[in-house]
Amino acid sequence: MEKEHGYLLKALGTQVAEPLRAMVMGAPLVGARHLAQRYERMRQEAESQNGYPHLDRVQTLKPKRESLSLSLSLFIWKICFSLNVHRLSKYQNDKLPELVKKLESAEAKLQDLKSNMTILSKEAVSAMTAVEDQQQNQTLQRLIKLYR
Repeated sequence: MEKEHGYLLKALGTQVAEPLRAMVMGAPLVGARHLAQRYERMRQEAESQNGYPHLDRVQTLKPKRESLSLSLSLFIWKICFSLNVHRLSKYQNDKLPELVKKLESAEAKLQDLKSNMTILSKEAVSAMTAVEDQQQNQTLQRLIKLYR
């Protein structure tokens, strides 16, 4: 009786547990990886567009980790914009229009980055939901197949 119990456990392990483990570990996450790469590119783009004076001082607040979120970068940009608005009043009137144009273009870039981030976050949620649904369906189909 104990031998049969051992054989049954071994059969369940090889026919159910190992295939499920392999399926979970090797799940198709191409869409999720693609979104992660797009997010990383957007983050790098946001960090590279720091053509403003005194931005280096604010960048010291940035964590050293590689997983810096774009929302932190956007927050830093907002701080820089507000600092630049206050600094505009200190410049002479002849430099003011040029600086206002620069500030407006920077705000437009920030708005563009915000909208891209919103779109990307919605795509990420839908992709992760799709991946999770796909994994659950594959697991269910595999269990049904093994049961029959």
